Amino acid sequence: MAFHALLIGSISASAQTSELTVTAVVANECTINATTLDFANLNLGASTTEQSPGLVEVVCTAASPVTVTVDGGDNQATGVRRMSNGSGGFVPYSIFTGIGRATPIGIGGTILSDTLASATPRNLLIYGLVPGSTVYPAGSYSDTLTVTLSY
Repeated sequence: MAFHALLIGSISASAQTSELTVTAVVANECTINATTLDFANLNLGASTTEQSPGLVEVVCTAASPVTVTVDGGDNQATGVRRMSNGSGGFVPYSIFTGIGRATPIGIGGTILSDTLASATPRNLLIYGLVPGSTVYPAGSYSDTLTVTLSY
């Protein structure tokens, strides 16, 4: 036992340190997300506005000049956006930006051309209108617009 006690007492503890460097690169990148523009139930022969405006959100990791455009959708004809019921029925509609639907968005129209601040989301409200005084065939109608972010 005395021998073990001598060995334990003569062992010295030591410690070493090192540094671990942590790095990352955040690329200049922008993202875009869009919600649904829902007209809900259309009233026979009456102009109908959307029940809730659609929202397009754009955010960039660095201050960036951006442009956001909207195409004519899957069912456009002669420069008019249209929703389809899949059975040959169509409901035309228009989209707008701004309070009171002040600015119409044409086919391929720009809804944003600006420099965005770094990591600050920009929310763009898209409003819609179905013209009245027309009776449309019964059915569920839809269209898909492509919203393009260029930066």
